[in-house]
Amino acid sequence: MAFNFSVTPGFLIQTRQLPLETSRRASAIQTKVYPQWYKQATVEWSVPASWGNCIFDVYFSQVEDTDFVKINSTPITGTSFTDTTLREESKYNHGYYVVEAILLDKGNVALRSSPVTWKTAQRDWVTLRAIEVQRREYWLLSRFGGIKSYLFRRKNYGKRCTTCWDPLTETVTRDNCPNCIGTSFEGGYFTPVSLFLQYDPTPNNLVKNYLGQDEENQIGAWTISMPDIRLGDIIIRTGGWEAYEVTRIATTELQGNVVRQMLTLTQLSKGAVEFQLVTRNLPDFPTQYLDSYQL
Repeated sequence: MAFNFSVTPGFLIQTRQLPLETSRRASAIQTKVYPQWYKQATVEWSVPASWGNCIFDVYFSQVEDTDFVKINSTPITGTSFTDTTLREESKYNHGYYVVEAILLDKGNVALRSSPVTWKTAQRDWVTLRAIEVQRREYWLLSRFGGIKSYLFRRKNYGKRCTTCWDPLTETVTRDNCPNCIGTSFEGGYFTPVSLFLQYDPTPNNLVKNYLGQDEENQIGAWTISMPDIRLGDIIIRTGGWEAYEVTRIATTELQGNVVRQMLTLTQLSKGAVEFQLVTRNLPDFPTQYLDSYQL
């Protein structure tokens, strides 16, 4: 029996090699992060002397694979930068920094470091076994048990909304703003990422009270560790095109390496401002349903 092997997007997810939106990566840029909790983080780096005169830019993202935003307003001539916008108010959050070096003596060639964070690195053999576990589970999800879905990562950094954000009082002046979709950041959510999720059946529970009757609107779902899902993210389920908010995340780990994300999802009504994400940049969405899905 012949054995065929091909590199698919799913395999790339398992090996954590999703490319950054950049031209070239340079391992010669040695970068370290020193966080000062609830206040700031200092990023330090070094480059080879043979690179000559350089200027630098620093990028930040809450996930390792994409959504990096430049956080310095002017080019940096030194080899350190203090990020005063960092607010790690939760033990479940972490961030990644990338340093971009522009070689002025080499025709303005731009090189970027690999993403760095303050998380503790795991041993290689454990990481390889965790990748193999996820490779098999991804095969199960993509072939049999999973349903194709889209993840919209909620923005909590970047440019503030020009419609509802008051820079003087630093407050939101309009609830359910359609421009930022209630996040106070321009656009509301990052570009959607496709993934496979296995959903629990929708419970058929009816609760009666003095106001009437309520139907349960929460279900469970699970997927592998990539892409990294956060509380408040929105998941769109294809087929029925339901929209869910991630309200709880539990993980299973292999000696510190996350191999599965188990989610609690709260279904959103069609009247919710987040529901407009169903029709935004989703190539699978049936165009004949557009009118009925508009708010």
